[in-house]
Amino acid sequence: MTPANLKLFRRHESTCTGDGKTIDPQTGKPRPYKKEFRIYEEDAIKRKRRRSVVDCSCTIYAEGTVYKKGVKLYVRPKSTATRKWEDARKVRENWIAWGGAQAPVEHVNPADELVTVPNAVQKFLTTKKNQPGVGDERLADVKRLVELRLIPFAESKRITFIQEMDNADVWAVFRDSWKNLNPLHNRKPKPGEAVPDTALGQNTVSKHVGTLREFIRFCVSREWLADNWASAEHGMKVSKVIEPKEPFSHQELEYIYKATESKTDGHGFKVKRTGQQNAWEVLVFIWTLRYTGLRISDVVQLATRQLVPFDAYGYSHALWCHPMKTKEHREVNFVHIPIQAANLPGHPNLVKALQGLPVKQGRYFFLGGEGTLRTNISSWRSRVNDVFRLAETIMERDGLPIRNGTHFAEHPHPHKFRHTFAATLLQVGVPLRIVAQYLGDTEETVRKHYAKFCKAEQLEAAAVLAEGMRKLTQVQTAEQRGSLHVVR
Repeated sequence: MTPANLKLFRRHESTCTGDGKTIDPQTGKPRPYKKEFRIYEEDAIKRKRRRSVVDCSCTIYAEGTVYKKGVKLYVRPKSTATRKWEDARKVRENWIAWGGAQAPVEHVNPADELVTVPNAVQKFLTTKKNQPGVGDERLADVKRLVELRLIPFAESKRITFIQEMDNADVWAVFRDSWKNLNPLHNRKPKPGEAVPDTALGQNTVSKHVGTLREFIRFCVSREWLADNWASAEHGMKVSKVIEPKEPFSHQELEYIYKATESKTDGHGFKVKRTGQQNAWEVLVFIWTLRYTGLRISDVVQLATRQLVPFDAYGYSHALWCHPMKTKEHREVNFVHIPIQAANLPGHPNLVKALQGLPVKQGRYFFLGGEGTLRTNISSWRSRVNDVFRLAETIMERDGLPIRNGTHFAEHPHPHKFRHTFAATLLQVGVPLRIVAQYLGDTEETVRKHYAKFCKAEQLEAAAVLAEGMRKLTQVQTAEQRGSLHVVR
């Protein structure tokens, strides 16, 4: 009897971009694998006189022949529900032993085994990491819900296994337990100060509910739970509120700049460099956030080659970049953001400041050589937050009032420089279309967040309104004249 012949292959999904390196000459983009295109296990192994196919992370399927009670059977292409070859091989071994993809009755179904909540969370996170397009920021958001909220909640309710949460009530209680885990915004409480018990913002709640639905959907697919208890039909509804974005005021910016003068530069406590103020690199980093509107991750990765000549309207240089957040759309949002040299009195010479920084790794302004990109971003965010805390100290010394635990109009954060850049442009009449290009957002998104600053649109609306009222007056005057009767 010939042995069982069950072959493993990847069945490519429509979203698969192939190896990401082969460029289509017509589109200029990475050439994707065609949907249903197969790569067998042996194709991914380098052999003599034959290059190995670049692998991806699409789902692995199995197809071939097996024997069940001495009868040869054909197994049609069926998903192994795995994305790694080693995992798929284990599934293949089971199928060959069972004589098909269905386990025998006497075999224990893994879905019947009790799974602890931490194990369910870990399996979910592993799946998320292997999904294409899931970046570090998204993964961090997921961890904030399942690791920092779900696991502690289960422990507090003495819930051991995920199967014990198979009803809508327990998930509703979990949803109601969400509180702000960082109400002091990374600030240590002062002696005798109580940590406030504040609710989460609606946007954060909406994001968490979406993640929770994804997690429970994963558990349902593993047959650990019977239904998606976080769905709207089970009563878990949220309303997403569009919150207007507020910029830093001119006074707040002055205090932020002043705070950098009292910050150490990392080479000893308050050690001044000759001819250069303290924390100069941090100040230049803050200027770049303020005058470009780039996200902190884009500024950290800013390369020296992106500072290019730009001779127009008094400007000498610009930063060319792709500020679109979604990677697959970055190519269509190529822009030059002009930055001031000596042409704008009252503003820092950002060109000279950038050119004066020591180049890192031979090509970056701010990205250091140690640690991952995520570590560098976290480090720079921490350094900017240190400046905010120093600014708070100076504000308190100057007697500025405190509201909601801060001397700022609202708690400061690095992303607020982006709001300041956008609001400044819109307030001076820059068209919304141009601002959207600089930010890498859609016009609709910019309008939602910065509507009250859209002066150009408001002036245009005022012009249309004035013209409309003028025409209405002319029509009414004509009608009045037509209704007059001449009395002889």
